[in-house]
Amino acid sequence: MSKYRDLTVGIFFLLVAVVYFLDSLTIQSLGLAGRVGVGPTFLPEVIAVITGLLSVVLIVSSLRTLKNAEAVEAVAEVDTQTEEAGEGQEGVRYMAVILTVVLLLGYALLLDPVGFMPVTFLYLFLQFNVAAPKSSKTMKYQIAYLVAAVLVAVIVNYTFVNLFNVMLPQGILG
Repeated sequence: MSKYRDLTVGIFFLLVAVVYFLDSLTIQSLGLAGRVGVGPTFLPEVIAVITGLLSVVLIVSSLRTLKNAEAVEAVAEVDTQTEEAGEGQEGVRYMAVILTVVLLLGYALLLDPVGFMPVTFLYLFLQFNVAAPKSSKTMKYQIAYLVAAVLVAVIVNYTFVNLFNVMLPQGILG
């Protein structure tokens, strides 16, 4: 199954990108898109297209790898050595994926009641910690994660509200 992992992930994310793009078409515009030039569907569509393109690249590269028997054998040997040398690393990667999905679901559920700024800040800070390796979880990095999360939340909120005229949920701050 490990030799088909990239192909499976590529197909899965291609399907996610298609569903995400189709779902972005259902977003209602307040009529500002004509005046601004960029509507509320712009960013979701860009994300869906980029995800789709990266998925296609992953699918093509995995198919090429599968066709090359020597590369498949080399990958299988490396996988076996990695599993023997560092058991437990695989579980950490799966845990990071599970935590990311939980964080995304929490973000989606809390966005309306709590508001864009606090939820985005909290999500980014927690996601930075989930994605960071163990060596990057010191106090110095935590401060950098806090600053980055605040800056990104403020910049994205300002950009969408003031430049794109897209109203974001204000929640407890509104």
